[in-house]
Amino acid sequence: MLPGLERQDFAQTLVDILAHAPCLELSLDVSLHEQRSRDAWRRALLPLLGTGCVTVFSPNYDEACQIHGLPRDATISERWAKDFFDFLHEHYEGLGRDFVLIVRDGANGSVAVDRAGREVRLRAEAVEPVDLTSAGEAWWAGFLVGRHRQRERREFDRSAGALVPALRFAHAVAARAVQVRGSSAWDFTDLVDA
Repeated sequence: MLPGLERQDFAQTLVDILAHAPCLELSLDVSLHEQRSRDAWRRALLPLLGTGCVTVFSPNYDEACQIHGLPRDATISERWAKDFFDFLHEHYEGLGRDFVLIVRDGANGSVAVDRAGREVRLRAEAVEPVDLTSAGEAWWAGFLVGRHRQRERREFDRSAGALVPALRFAHAVAARAVQVRGSSAWDFTDLVDA
């Protein structure tokens, strides 16, 4: 989540930070909720995606539709995510060699696409939501914990298939988060200990 996303010098500041504190994976969640045109998204994202530093880009489905310039459909269509991945490579120069796209669609799950064109789809656990506030942030927290666990086990491949354990954990955390009112009531102890 990047509050300075639209500042002109933000991408360079990010590259400077990474040069002094390298990480194995930089995940980008735009977290911008207002409607934007495709051109406005391009102006905001191109400097960041063009650094080659972003290895995982995960907009939600509404954001992905705006970035791509497509109308929102009921769900992620069979080839839509791969087409969006190809669109990013065509219109956003400088994407990283190991770049992976994950499109999140709430209760409909997510789809990941990697450089080789492999696509992995995961369904979200069916739950009765009580409060959707911060569900996306819960998903991201679960995903990053899942990726950290893979790193600890030296399973840090960046293919779409290798992301499955982290994606499953992300969906489990998000499912738990939406079943209680307010983020201060979240309890993921049993998930983290598992």
